[in-house]
Amino acid sequence: MKVAIPVDSDNTLYMQNPYTAPQFAIYRIEGDRDSLHYSIDTIIENPKHTLAKTTFANTQIDCNCLEAEVNCFDHICEHYSLLEIISGCKYLLAVKYCQNTSNALKNGGIEVFQIPTIIKQAESALKNFLIGAKYASKISNIHNGA
Repeated sequence: MKVAIPVDSDNTLYMQNPYTAPQFAIYRIEGDRDSLHYSIDTIIENPKHTLAKTTFANTQIDCNCLEAEVNCFDHICEHYSLLEIISGCKYLLAVKYCQNTSNALKNGGIEVFQIPTIIKQAESALKNFLIGAKYASKISNIHNGA
């Protein structure tokens, strides 16, 4: 299984709207109920960040969709662009996301899992996800596969 995590250029957890993240760390999780291994598979640059680096509105970065935008077709389509970037992943781990992001990704077969704001590192977010996703009761060992 693959999991996408929005990160800054220094691989710290990106705390804002995933749509505006500079890049995504893609982790591969493998194993069985007795032993689970994870490793970073790749880092994917977010083309929307590269193309629109200085044009994101504060409401986009903060993930506070304006009421008029929530039902706007063009705005909804922006959220679907994440599917192209993180295709092949089963989950997106994010601190902030809106209902449009959740809906778009769910329609594309990707579930969004919210990460607590106290977590700052991508690897810690992944471990939190594994525990929160109820793997902890089924797994006796979790190892870094790198």
